Amino acid sequence: MSLHDEFLDLAERLLKAAPSTDDNADLRRAVSSAYYGLFHRLISEAVCLFTPDVAIRNKIARSFEHSEMKDAAAAVSQSQWPKSITSVPGLKIVAQDLVDVAKTFVDLQERRHVADYVRQPTPPLKKKDCEELVKRTRDAFEACDRLQR
Repeated sequence: MSLHDEFLDLAERLLKAAPSTDDNADLRRAVSSAYYGLFHRLISEAVCLFTPDVAIRNKIARSFEHSEMKDAAAAVSQSQWPKSITSVPGLKIVAQDLVDVAKTFVDLQERRHVADYVRQPTPPLKKKDCEELVKRTRDAFEACDRLQR
């Protein structure tokens, strides 16, 4: 199993184990794990485009930075796809999948910062919101699978 799949599975297990109270350590770790799952999934997808050599991929993977990935994802998530792209049969779904993955990445990174660094967030982390973030992460993984086809 890949690292990114392990992170997402961990996020889902933490949510199931979390008490029903809001703003607890299990919820915080679930959000963080979901983010790292998507972070590593996107890196994995990118480095595979560079080379088949695993040792080189590992070195390239270390060069990705959270803030730069968020900036790139924010740009993609705010893009208005031109009609020339969205009117081509089959490509509209690809474009929307890419936007959805980018939006999820941006939202997850923002929520991970709250989960990892804000002692008493206002509003507090709600279990329902964390469940939705993890579900969106699973959906983003599925969108990545579709983008590979």
